[in-house]
Amino acid sequence: MKKFLFLIVSVFCILGLRPIKDSGNSQKQKLPFSSRMPLVDWIGLHNGVGVAHPWLYDELKAFPSAEGFGKYVTGGRGGEVLLVSNRKDTGDGSARKAWESETPGYIIFETAGYINVKNQRISPKDDKTVLGQSAFRNKGQGISFKMDQSNRYMGPLFGNKNGEGFGNHVTRYIRYRRGIGILGECCGDNFTPWGTEKRFIMDHCSFAFSTDQNVSFPSVGGYTVQYSISAFGLKWATHQYNKPGDSNYATGHSKGSLTSDTAECSWFGNLFANNNDRNPLIEAKATGITKVDITSNFFYNRGIFGIQLLPAKGVFNVNVVNNYWKNGPQSKERRYGFMWPSMPSGNYDGYRYTNLNYSQHRLYVKGNLSPKRPSLENPEWQVVGAWDDNRGAQHPEVHQVDNPFDFSIDTARVLEATALESELLSHVGASLYRDNFDELAIENAINNTGSIINGDGFTGDDLPSFTAFTGGYAPLSDMTSLPKDDDKDGIENRYDGDSDEYDSNLAFPNGLQVPDVITLSGSHNQVVPYFILNKKIWVNPGYELIEVRYFNAQDIEALTLTDFPFKQR
Repeated sequence: MKKFLFLIVSVFCILGLRPIKDSGNSQKQKLPFSSRMPLVDWIGLHNGVGVAHPWLYDELKAFPSAEGFGKYVTGGRGGEVLLVSNRKDTGDGSARKAWESETPGYIIFETAGYINVKNQRISPKDDKTVLGQSAFRNKGQGISFKMDQSNRYMGPLFGNKNGEGFGNHVTRYIRYRRGIGILGECCGDNFTPWGTEKRFIMDHCSFAFSTDQNVSFPSVGGYTVQYSISAFGLKWATHQYNKPGDSNYATGHSKGSLTSDTAECSWFGNLFANNNDRNPLIEAKATGITKVDITSNFFYNRGIFGIQLLPAKGVFNVNVVNNYWKNGPQSKERRYGFMWPSMPSGNYDGYRYTNLNYSQHRLYVKGNLSPKRPSLENPEWQVVGAWDDNRGAQHPEVHQVDNPFDFSIDTARVLEATALESELLSHVGASLYRDNFDELAIENAINNTGSIINGDGFTGDDLPSFTAFTGGYAPLSDMTSLPKDDDKDGIENRYDGDSDEYDSNLAFPNGLQVPDVITLSGSHNQVVPYFILNKKIWVNPGYELIEVRYFNAQDIEALTLTDFPFKQR
């Protein structure tokens, strides 16, 4: 039997089952199987007779559960391991050095806790896969980034200048907790890449306490944010617009997310909670079609605005499917929570806009629930508000379409709006360990409690301050011991074929096991042709060993498993 399996594995190796490096710009990749290999190519033994069996294989994506316009981002695939071994702001082993490395690669953590950014922002370089899951090993409670208030840089925690963008990033299980900065600052985001045609996918991340947007995507190629949280944008804090008493600047600034000049945008399975507006705001590109998919998201206690789609000069093709809006203490109940460009011209935030391509916008709405559409039996268009958001959008006969746009979402994984509170909220954010802030955001959303908040020392609108409401930055535990990884490849000795401690019978924590007929090379870049899971086979379309090591539960659920193509005699 082992000889038979070894022969099959050898054939796959000869055929070159290797990952394909990509810049992150493309939306499709060739599967890394030889064109000479048919779909039916296993020869098994059935009662001593050779029979053909089909391989069932998955797409090669950023990770198996990736969805939307960022699903094919390659990140650091094929690159080195960039270890974060301490929580210092700079120097060897720091997060800054890993993110700012010119080398493509996987960012792996050998520490957990807060990283306090003191010296300007972190300005990442291209082609990174950030495996935040690694910071939860050995009882670590994950990584949270925050900005030291003494940092005199007035920009994002992670970002760069326009035209110096970074991209082709896969980021999983990272928390961003910027906090207040210097009074009068601008652009106090957590995460803002500028001016790149490359793509992003952010999965199980959490964004909070920005003085501007919690997360932004200005002028990028496309992105997905999935299973993440945007909450508690600070309304009155250190942003330059936050000067109570000054009529030029006296506006609160609690913002969930802003996208501009970006052609393809996916929001899938996220929680927006306790932000005043921009939940999210997406501005169409000046030319061409801007594609937007907003599916199975939960919106709680948006203040003045929820989803905002600003047409500018461009054209929207949009899916809004199976979302749930729930009002909270600061929600303006007359408003819809979803603003659609429903008039040829209008006013927004003090300036007048002209919607030159008004008649060309297209919107598919299905399965959404909100205070304006409390029942799935009601007309679908009832959820859609106009740009003043105090009345229903006009002319559905102009914009409404009957069929969804094909925007790379696996419909089998889409939750209905009625299931979001019970089934989605349990695993959004950095869910391997919830910090006090994510727990609070989810608890607020479920129990109709909570509030939009101010930064410490600010009293606008009589809202509670950060520390008084949240309890402040609660401690996060470091790992109880350093993972044993002698060759520093991000894979512990017990799973590493080069180590004397390697146990060939041991499965990864996610259940996937390397067959004992396969020799591990000791390289984190090795592509093992297939894995065993629950006595079934998963055929690997090209994920490197280090990627498979950190697959999460949703990745495992997304795998296509095949029965063994033979019977034991």
